[in-house]
Amino acid sequence: MDFTCHGAMTSSVGDRVKGLIRAAQPQLTQAAVAAQVEMTPDTLSRALNGSRGFAASELARVSEVFGISMYWLATGKEDPRRSLLAARHEYDHETGLHKRVDLEKSAEAREAIELVYQQGFPEPAELVPLRVRTPEEMRAALGSGFVIDFADRIERELEIDVLRFEGLHTALSLIVAGRRCIALQPSPNWFYQNWSLAHELGHLILGDQTDPEQVAASTESAANRFAAELLLPETEMRSIEWQTLQAEGLAELLWEWGSPRRPSGSD
Repeated sequence: MDFTCHGAMTSSVGDRVKGLIRAAQPQLTQAAVAAQVEMTPDTLSRALNGSRGFAASELARVSEVFGISMYWLATGKEDPRRSLLAARHEYDHETGLHKRVDLEKSAEAREAIELVYQQGFPEPAELVPLRVRTPEEMRAALGSGFVIDFADRIERELEIDVLRFEGLHTALSLIVAGRRCIALQPSPNWFYQNWSLAHELGHLILGDQTDPEQVAASTESAANRFAAELLLPETEMRSIEWQTLQAEGLAELLWEWGSPRRPSGSD
């Protein structure tokens, strides 16, 4: 159950907690919440009505019960230091579905990246909207032949950081400390690296980043379509006389595209 937005505009901590409880009913009653946060029903009721405040320990337990940050409970605003991410999922050719990614395998590396940003940018700036929204606009922004120095173009033209980090088991796109970042596991496969970059750009453009525990496979197809259209535009694919194309011409095209094919799951 997602409670992230409930009560975000209310005026007090009590109002926000009251909104969370109301949204959770009937599965979770006020009496049940009181028991879980180790408060008596009367004490919780007075805190909700503003007759008393919440102690820090009580607020921490409310945060745990609802999966909501203490920063939001205290201020009604999203924590500017929180990390949001999307992750690349593997495609299962037998089922035609994307496998759920196990973020725990990359947790140590991801947390190290987040720590670097949080220490480097202790006062996060407001996230600036991206100026491109489509694969066509992305190609124009990155410029001709962008796949040759794809990562450098992304950093220079879009102000998105690109990291290659040991310990990652999948590519990630993150928003941390007010900055966008793409993190890749090191790979000698140039085509794979290009596809991963394009795929994570798709996640960033589409706004798929969310709390780590809520990362879903449902966003994968759209990110794949974005990546495919960025690297292998459909109109260009259809304009090629494939039956008469020679091996040398195909090799030149592969080098120009930086991707050997439109991968499965991109349609």
